[in-house]
Amino acid sequence: GRLFVRGADSMLGCLGGEAAGFDAEGWYDTGDLVERSGDAVRFLGRAAALINVGGQKVTPAEVEAALGALVDVIDCQAYALPHALTGQVVAARVVLATDESSAAFKQRMRAALRGRLEAYKIPVRVEVVDGLMGPRGKKISPR
Repeated sequence: GRLFVRGADSMLGCLGGEAAGFDAEGWYDTGDLVERSGDAVRFLGRAAALINVGGQKVTPAEVEAALGALVDVIDCQAYALPHALTGQVVAARVVLATDESSAAFKQRMRAALRGRLEAYKIPVRVEVVDGLMGPRGKKISPR
């Protein structure tokens, strides 16, 4: 679920005096998605980055982890693509170590991910690219 924090050492407010993110009891919504297991808390991603496929929530990090485990995938980025029926679908950009085409990779990817991810989490659009764009439009070099 979403991570809310409150404590004596937490911030007093936001620049400009706005209390956005705080509820009436002083809990602050960080906007992060986490999963708790015993004493551990695992960061899943930002709530705003969730992909909503017909009401099913998908974290880009889960899709990227599955794609990144495939042979010849150097880097990848999962993102939402608007869809008339489901609202959004999962799409991906991948950087490959080979010159495999987008169509060939998509076919191989679908077969490999069928047993790892639910069908709605498998990217419907895949684009093989030379590199991914990082912060401020700078291209991220392959590893």
